[in-house]
Amino acid sequence: PWPFNPSAAPYRKAGRKEKSAAPNFAAGTVLKVAPTGDEGGVVLTVPVTGGEIRPYIYRVDLERFDKSGKWMPLGRRDFIGDAWQRPHERPEKYDVEIPGAYFTPGGKYRFKVAPQNCWRKSGTPLTVEFSAPESKVKHQLVWESDNPMKDCPFLAGLAGSKPMPLK
Repeated sequence: PWPFNPSAAPYRKAGRKEKSAAPNFAAGTVLKVAPTGDEGGVVLTVPVTGGEIRPYIYRVDLERFDKSGKWMPLGRRDFIGDAWQRPHERPEKYDVEIPGAYFTPGGKYRFKVAPQNCWRKSGTPLTVEFSAPESKVKHQLVWESDNPMKDCPFLAGLAGSKPMPLK
């Protein structure tokens, strides 16, 4: 509309973001978690969203139930949705494999998956709780730190077993 006012323009970025609809999963769909391999990993099966608003991103948050009785964030992984695909090319589901290194066998964990549109506006997330499977492989803790950014400084490279000097 004239006279042009950038703060009220109908196609400005903020206005389009506010008015855009978020993708959502179809009613009754659920996430599924199954153990995989011998190393204690899992496969998360994510159903595709329903409706015409297709997700650009699926955001997967992994949380751990700690000793104090709270869900604590453990990791996040985004993967590309099917908004760019033609209808006959879209998958029926996505399988996301998470290695056993993230889990303590028998620990309580939760996945939360939210579909997002091109503006990163999230739809209603699905959640699933599970106990981490036992690993058939004996693991050994090699190194642990409460502050890895301080305790493990960046090294330019390794020569044998000694750090190379930084240049």
